[in-house]
Amino acid sequence: MAAKNIDYIKRGNDHYSQKNYQAAIKDYTQAIEIAPKNVNAYIQRGYAQYYIQKYQAAIDDYTTVIRLSPDLADAYNNRGFVYDKNLPNKQQAIKDYQKAATLYKKQGAKDKLKKMHSRLKRLQQKNPQFSN
Repeated sequence: MAAKNIDYIKRGNDHYSQKNYQAAIKDYTQAIEIAPKNVNAYIQRGYAQYYIQKYQAAIDDYTTVIRLSPDLADAYNNRGFVYDKNLPNKQQAIKDYQKAATLYKKQGAKDKLKKMHSRLKRLQQKNPQFSN
């Protein structure tokens, strides 16, 4: 069963790299049906959903990743990005970026931490009530 799951993810990645996002989503969904706790399939599907402007579906995928793997900083970063750039929820974007920054700092991911600080600074200048 695991090999089949990996096959769907690989094929989904191939479709994704060819910008065939609908086919990628279909394959990632198949992988998720086989292994509902496969965080990678949700993250990849979230990316594909984002590129076809299904922003709420992308948020739902990243939220599932956070539920399954609450220490995965990239999931908070990705969800925050969707809120920041595409949905009118700057407060949630700030919250997600702050959580990602905390996790990146803990993991020693200096470049990603720097990016989070830059995004937070930009958003907090627009929303001073959310500054630290």
